[in-house]
Amino acid sequence: MIPARSFIALAAATNAGSAATLIGSPQNIPIGSLGRLDFWSFLAICAVPALFSLVVIFAVVWLQWQARISRTVLAATLDPPQVTLHPLDRNQTINGRSRCWHCSFCSRRRCRARLAR
Repeated sequence: MIPARSFIALAAATNAGSAATLIGSPQNIPIGSLGRLDFWSFLAICAVPALFSLVVIFAVVWLQWQARISRTVLAATLDPPQVTLHPLDRNQTINGRSRCWHCSFCSRRRCRARLAR
């Protein structure tokens, strides 16, 4: 599943779930104090709408991305592709490290001239 889609589902579920408790959202505190509700009575009143919202969010996410979720599960059961291993070239590693150190302490013009050599 694409991370952005996961974050959308997480944000929606977090928002719906936080509506169930007195301290879940900042606006719940004045609502609870105006209604003279303690924590447990507020939870008892708001739990049903919050659970309904969570079920709706789950259904919407499932319907929107059902094909993508199914392909992800199928892809996880397949064998991973073969990866070519490349040996470590110490000279290239040292060369790249010295350029990075040099670039962080000099002006751009000198850096471009040195890298062009």
